[in-house]
Amino acid sequence: MKILSFLLAIACIIALHLTLGWQASLVAPIGFAWLYPERAVRWTMLQMGLAWIGMIGTTYAIAPEETARMTSAVFGIISRLPDMGEKLAWILPLTSVLFALIAGALAGLFGASLRRSLRPEVTTEHSA
Repeated sequence: MKILSFLLAIACIIALHLTLGWQASLVAPIGFAWLYPERAVRWTMLQMGLAWIGMIGTTYAIAPEETARMTSAVFGIISRLPDMGEKLAWILPLTSVLFALIAGALAGLFGASLRRSLRPEVTTEHSA
C-alpha cells in the first residue's frame, strides 16, 4: 500500500462528505479496499476515523464557541436532558468518530469482499 493512495483516500472522504454527505464518503474506502484488499478493514477504518477527527477538529478550530453551543444543543435534544448538554456534549463528537470507525470498517470489508467475489485470484495448477 502506498502512503499517497492512503492520503488521497482521506482527502476523497472529506471532499465527498462535505459536498454530498456522509453516505457518499463511503465510496472512497470501498474503492480503496477494492484496490488494496489485504488488511483493508484496518486501513479504511483508520481513514474514516482520521477524516472525521480532522473535520470535527477543524470545526472546533474555526468556530469553537458556535460549535460548542451547537453540540450541547444537539446533545440536549437527543438525550432530552437540556440542562446536561454543556457537561456531556463531548459524547456527541466521540460517538460520531466511533460511528465513522464502524462505517469505515464495514466499507473496507465490503470493498475487499466485493473484489474477492468479482475477481477471484486465478490459481494455476499444472496437471501432470
